[in-house]
Amino acid sequence: DMDPFVSLSRLLPAVPPNTPNAKRPSTAIYRLNSVLVHLGGISEAGHFIIYRRRVDRNDWLSISDDQIRECNELQVFASMAYILFYERIKSK
Repeated sequence: DMDPFVSLSRLLPAVPPNTPNAKRPSTAIYRLNSVLVHLGGISEAGHFIIYRRRVDRNDWLSISDDQIRECNELQVFASMAYILFYERIKSK
């Protein structure tokens, strides 16, 4: 059985520590900037929303159709993520 819950991480290294066969480990770091969430029981029905971190601040927005509202990071990290989007913030 697979656990459908994926733990979100604020930051991710390009190459996880202790990765075998990593020739030149990258120093790149990626930061979570958006989380796509599917609301509803099956893939043919339901609704998608996205949580988006503001570019100029560390606040989060919840975006659904024509509604945009502020939300807190706890809501984002408690969501059942469908797709995670990260952005590169550091590299050598």
